[in-house]
Amino acid sequence: MGFEVLSPLTPKCCATLLRALHLDRLNKNLHGHVTIVGMDLTTLLKIKQFKGLRLEETAGEIAIFGELVETEKVCPACGKEACKPHQYYRKRIRHLSVFNQPTYLCFTQKLMLCQCGKLFLERLDFVGLHRHYTQAYEEHIYELCRGQDMTRVGDLEGLSWGEVAGILKKSGTGEGAPALGAGCRHKRNLVPG
Repeated sequence: MGFEVLSPLTPKCCATLLRALHLDRLNKNLHGHVTIVGMDLTTLLKIKQFKGLRLEETAGEIAIFGELVETEKVCPACGKEACKPHQYYRKRIRHLSVFNQPTYLCFTQKLMLCQCGKLFLERLDFVGLHRHYTQAYEEHIYELCRGQDMTRVGDLEGLSWGEVAGILKKSGTGEGAPALGAGCRHKRNLVPG
């Protein structure tokens, strides 16, 4: 029995993924990718720079372990490509929830050393520098805040009000900012201007 190809993290896709988890339908193909009856985990996530290798469900959370591919390693100071990793950092980045379970991408990011002596992190398209959430997750939070107050969004996503406000502040709310936090009953729920 095969599954149809689904767009990433829709309710139908989430149900398919969890069904596969509970029915032990996760397999590894020859290249080490996790597959769900012919569907590659990397394809499911649709994140170009992240290759999903392993998926774990523990304590009500889903962790997708993987590695970075095709990252930018150009020095911001001199513009040359750095080829020597200086240090490695383990990252755990919040991504869109799968079937109402918080989902995290787990990977190692390199701190690069350029010939000019500058240290910098390899650049990622799917998460901002020094951020703890994927851009897709931040956009999801922003959209939730357009119709609900920030306290409610925090309760739904398991975030504090300050974390929601931080996501909105860092994402530069831009147009539509007055609509954020609609229905707020407290001044503290308004987005700082």
